[in-house]
Amino acid sequence: MTTLIRRGPQDKLIEVPWCGFGAVLTHRKVFEDVIAQQGGEIAVKSEDIRKRFGYTYAVFSPVDHDAPGDDLPGCNRIRRAGHKIYVDLAVFAGHVGSKVFSFSDL
Repeated sequence: MTTLIRRGPQDKLIEVPWCGFGAVLTHRKVFEDVIAQQGGEIAVKSEDIRKRFGYTYAVFSPVDHDAPGDDLPGCNRIRRAGHKIYVDLAVFAGHVGSKVFSFSDL
């Protein structure tokens, strides 16, 4: 896939097992399906946390040591709810650090 990304924007969708959620378009139904199917296991138990951060479900929280970070657990839950994950190679969001990195920097 890195070879495809290095070519720059293309009219192509590629199914992937996971993606980073820095710039993602997700239909609301995806999260509704995750909550409907897995709500009991992802419900935020602490009322203080719910109040402080304003959410009821922790879709992106890790559940084990095999899915680090937040992107991979979120994608795993999305796939378990029956949805596929795609990368749209026509859309490029630069990664902002000390400078903006894009496909030309790979």
